[in-house]
Amino acid sequence: MSRRLRIALLGTRGIPANYGGFETCAEELSTRLAGLGHDVSVYCRTPHIDYPADTYNGVRLIKLPTIRTKYTDTIVHSMLSSLHAVVRRYDVVFVFGVGNSPACAVLRAGRLPVMLNVDGLDWQREKWPAIAKFCLRVAEQLAVRVAHRTITDSPNVQAYYREQRGAVLDYIPYGADPQPLSPNGTLSAHGLEPGGYFLYVGRLEPENRVHDLVAASQAASVSRPTVVVGDAPYAPEYIASLRHQGGDRVRFTGAIYGPGYWELNQHAYTYVFPVTSSGTHPALIEAMACGNCVLVRDTPDNRNVGGDAVRYFTSVPELTELMRWAESAPAEVKRLGALAADRARALYDWDRVTADYLALAERLLRSRN
Repeated sequence: MSRRLRIALLGTRGIPANYGGFETCAEELSTRLAGLGHDVSVYCRTPHIDYPADTYNGVRLIKLPTIRTKYTDTIVHSMLSSLHAVVRRYDVVFVFGVGNSPACAVLRAGRLPVMLNVDGLDWQREKWPAIAKFCLRVAEQLAVRVAHRTITDSPNVQAYYREQRGAVLDYIPYGADPQPLSPNGTLSAHGLEPGGYFLYVGRLEPENRVHDLVAASQAASVSRPTVVVGDAPYAPEYIASLRHQGGDRVRFTGAIYGPGYWELNQHAYTYVFPVTSSGTHPALIEAMACGNCVLVRDTPDNRNVGGDAVRYFTSVPELTELMRWAESAPAEVKRLGALAADRARALYDWDRVTADYLALAERLLRSRN
């Protein structure tokens, strides 16, 4: 199939990406598809995306409102987007997030082909109360019934759905595309030197275990500070506690995106990833792609990503010792960084990811003709 497709992406906050992994995936995927000549639209949440133009790198931005609370932000916007998409009559719709399976039901009822990326096992995440976890379990069951194709970025999640749901999921990983190294003042703005800090980038939520990194940074007493980049919209008390615990050994920059993010990543001495939640995490892949030595929480999904190119820990004391080891072993840090970059280049490529999504969409459309 070589015809030009009308493709929509929904379920994220939108693009340009300024939040998490799904937003990064939506931006990388949509702009590449548009570059291949397809007609691509991304649904954006107006409280979060303030980009003024109606297009971004060849992609149409459809901006719709939502109800901005922790429990309604995503699903309300996704339901509105799905109704709008039914009217627009796209050739295929890519939906992100298992919690958006009700939106997939709307799209399927509207006779639109639907591909759903379920991400990880969201019902296992610590941040959700019991009722939200129950709803996510129901959404998980619904997902494999209403989406025409279901996608995951994790071989472990793929195995879970096969064993627990009797469902066959397509595996498509995330990619990494480090920007060319070009100093832009981010380091100097935060009083940092190249190779002079440990780094974490991600949402500051309890389940990401940033408090473990802060505790290890205090206990390790290494000469380099730990730099924590990120924020979270619904965790102000947790963030305040991190700042209090961090003292003068941990520097909090807030959220940084674009060139500033890449400058921090490419100049870190070592990257630390304490996250426990399931799924493939784009921040981990990007840290590896930047040639960082990476210290990673030992989980099955993180091992799938890191392989033998990173060092693993399971507790604060182990991370403390790894930070001390890294500071004392610069040659080994450099060697592991090169291994991590080689692994990221070999396994995680956005052009290949785009080709896989497009090939899956074309197979889906052929099966419906």
